[in-house]
Amino acid sequence: MPVAIPFIALAVTAASAGFAVKSSLDQAKAAKKSANAQRRGQEAAREAERIQQVQANVEVRKDKQKQLREARLRKAQILQGNINAGAGLGTSTTVGALGGINSQFGANIGSINQRQGFSQQLGVQTQRQSSAQSDINKQQGKITQSQAQTGISNSIGGLANNIFDRSGGFTSIFGGNDQPTV
Repeated sequence: MPVAIPFIALAVTAASAGFAVKSSLDQAKAAKKSANAQRRGQEAAREAERIQQVQANVEVRKDKQKQLREARLRKAQILQGNINAGAGLGTSTTVGALGGINSQFGANIGSINQRQGFSQQLGVQTQRQSSAQSDINKQQGKITQSQAQTGISNSIGGLANNIFDRSGGFTSIFGGNDQPTV
């Protein structure tokens, strides 16, 4: 009967180590799935940013076309008004009015270009942030996998230690004094 107790203890230890190994493997799988999900999320965020940038470029193009159309319309109105009034096209009033329209058009286009530049800079920074977060997630995944592997190693080491102790330890290998030392 005394042999049964160490065998039971050994079986319980082995089962415990087995559960620890399974738990560590499950943790590693979960970490890998989490890292994959985070990677897909980062890819989706980059694609959304790209789409927003395309949309912003389309809006900029529309704004520029609108400014050009409005400038042409104002020029035509000024020229038609001068013709109707009998004034010449080369008068200082006409030239000044057309120059003002051109200046306003240039300022409006400059403002649109500036907004576009800010939007592009923001897009670049968002992509950099996304890339950095992706790198962080990868490193966290590696850490979690390493921790899982450490857990497996610890479980195997604990099992080996328990087997070694149950089989008599160093005294069974090297012989030794069974008398406790004082």
